Amino acid sequence: MPGLPEAFNGLKIGLVTDIHHRDAQLPPFLMRAFSMLRDARPDVLVIAGDISDVNACAFQAAQALAAIAPPLGAFFVPGNHDYHVWHAGMTPQIAMAEDRFAGIEKYGIRVLRNQTVLIERNGSTLPLVGLDDLWSGFIDADAAIKGIGQGPAIIVVHNPDALPLLDSAPPSLILSGHTHGGQVVVPFAGPPIVPVRNRRHVHGLYQTGRHMLYVSNGVGYLRRIRFNCRPEVVLLTLATAGQF
Repeated sequence: MPGLPEAFNGLKIGLVTDIHHRDAQLPPFLMRAFSMLRDARPDVLVIAGDISDVNACAFQAAQALAAIAPPLGAFFVPGNHDYHVWHAGMTPQIAMAEDRFAGIEKYGIRVLRNQTVLIERNGSTLPLVGLDDLWSGFIDADAAIKGIGQGPAIIVVHNPDALPLLDSAPPSLILSGHTHGGQVVVPFAGPPIVPVRNRRHVHGLYQTGRHMLYVSNGVGYLRRIRFNCRPEVVLLTLATAGQF
């Protein structure tokens, strides 16, 4: 990341998204995913939305994620399923979502909704911006990035279609999910169904103008099928320009 303060060279960010936990207990694949994240020992943990459709399940997943205990904090941004919004234009269930977010924060995971926090390391700070969900209608990128300056930032937003709203942001690393990587990827043709307008950003790392964008496959599913599209938890290591 050009302009990254030297204090953050080597910072490890754990990213998990689209957990979609909906069982009475955490299934083995989620337990394994969370264990992999814990063993990776991230400095910061980012949960990029769609933790569950059910509050009790969301709290169960939050409790397991909180046990990772990253030294610089764990942060959550909402996804559309956290509002019970299945497509753009649906009315969000606000009371249910507010209860969910309050419950998640009881486990020490900070919920960011159009807010910026400063990650501190060795006397330096790095802005971490969390945006509300795009389909819920509550996203306000201008309010979130106001006052963060011109240095690099980490921006977390569930849906990568929010990228055009960040044109005025300083050069940043943007972390997203939502796509599930398509879940089913046909060789040489790509995924037939992806819930985004911009199908250029489905999975992986992209250079998009001044920004870098990472879109995760996520770890869960809506329908229990994946083909040629593995679930993932992600560990990103930041480096000052020229280190890699």
